[in-house]
Amino acid sequence: NLDIYYADISELTEKIKPINSSIDTSSIIIKKEEEIVKKAKILDQKETIYFDFNSSALTEIQKKKINTLLSTHGHLSSIDVSLAGHCDNIGTNLYNDNLSTMRVNSVRKYLETLGIKSGQIKAEALGENRPAESNDEEIGRKKNRRVELIFSWQE
Repeated sequence: NLDIYYADISELTEKIKPINSSIDTSSIIIKKEEEIVKKAKILDQKETIYFDFNSSALTEIQKKKINTLLSTHGHLSSIDVSLAGHCDNIGTNLYNDNLSTMRVNSVRKYLETLGIKSGQIKAEALGENRPAESNDEEIGRKKNRRVELIFSWQE
């Protein structure tokens, strides 16, 4: 008569209980079959692109920053990009939501011209909802006019 035991290998730290509680499990040896799984190493790199007041245009300096980052990682087909667009608090919420959308789209379109496919890009526009710095002074507002990029690729 065979009794069947099931265990999730990741949960082997917990005591395995038999289906039939009358069985003595003190001498049971669990044999784990080894499975070779090659896991790809995922690397993330964050970059921030800053924008002028009331602008969604990428400057040549910003484009060069993106180009330099991507040039060090060869295969664009293995890259995923997350974009988050932000604004300062000058203007209405609706206006800033639209401006952050335009900023994200500006970066998205540029990435696509470099060969990154639209399916590799995830984007969100956050308007003025998540400031990096206080909006009380101009220096803080400048840091809030941004798109944050997170590049993830497999090595």
